[in-house]
Amino acid sequence: MELVQNALLILALLWGLQALGAIVQVRRYQAALSRTLSQWETGYLGVGIQKSLLKTGAMVILVIGDDRKILKFQAMTGRTVFSKFKVYKDLQGQTPEALLDLFSDKARFSAALHGATRQAIEKAEAAREREMSGEDMSVPQLSFGK
Repeated sequence: MELVQNALLILALLWGLQALGAIVQVRRYQAALSRTLSQWETGYLGVGIQKSLLKTGAMVILVIGDDRKILKFQAMTGRTVFSKFKVYKDLQGQTPEALLDLFSDKARFSAALHGATRQAIEKAEAAREREMSGEDMSVPQLSFGK
């Protein structure tokens, strides 16, 4: 009986640590997103998240300008709560296509980073297309499968 109680106590402690780690990561994401939103008055924001059960995951926040150049690129990769967003200043001025070509090098970059970057670019480009078409950007568009 004592063995079961100890096992449940350990399980509860691990679950609590995991919840605490999730809270820390959410706060880091919110802080990075807030900094990005306050810094850029123009441009199109894209966020991409690539999760992986066994390998490292990635989260990307980027801003694309009207000229389709990357204004800001930051990414968080890793498996632990100790991961932080890193700003890649050397990627500013690149086109989305050049960025994807760079991250497709599997020897240098993870598949998760490539996938999150692709997703962020797609979202930023979709926002750009919506604005160019004159669509109301103040109300998020929800779409449900038919």
